[in-house]
Amino acid sequence: PILIGSKSADASEMQQITSDPDSVFKLNSFQELQSIQQQLLSKVQPVPATEEPIIITEVVAKEMSERDVVFLIDGSDNIGNANLPHVRDFMIRIIQHLAIGRDKVQVGLAQYSDDAEAEFYLNTYSTETELLSHIKDFRLRGGAKANTGSALDFATKYYFNGYSGSRINENVPQFLLLITGGRSSD
Repeated sequence: PILIGSKSADASEMQQITSDPDSVFKLNSFQELQSIQQQLLSKVQPVPATEEPIIITEVVAKEMSERDVVFLIDGSDNIGNANLPHVRDFMIRIIQHLAIGRDKVQVGLAQYSDDAEAEFYLNTYSTETELLSHIKDFRLRGGAKANTGSALDFATKYYFNGYSGSRINENVPQFLLLITGGRSSD
């Protein structure tokens, strides 16, 4: 997973969730989300592969254009409605830089506080317009707790499977973008 934490998010806890220290972004405020957009896109955007010879005289360029990206948003009072526009705009900017489609990049969205809930799955929307429409109307559910551990289990169980549209069995790269505003309650 790629972890983005702000406010009172615990940096050491974030490091424990992922084994890659380059996948942890600790921000002072959600207003800084835009500052990490390029770094994040470099991890998530499809990257052209090197040219592979098929026959000695022919060369074909292959592009790895498929990705499954799930945003997991802390919907508790840690982020709060004052910071929601920054989180929403960040998701919109990321999606606008991805080639959305069934055979390209698919996006899912879930939020959590006391419990995790699906907003939409990887196979719910197949166009950028549909995705952006839902995200523009995205609202935080609120809650006193941020059960990040349970939310990660929820995302693994309900998003990274074929039923929800994940192409994990086709070896399509899977990305989880966790955005939190505080320490986990579990």
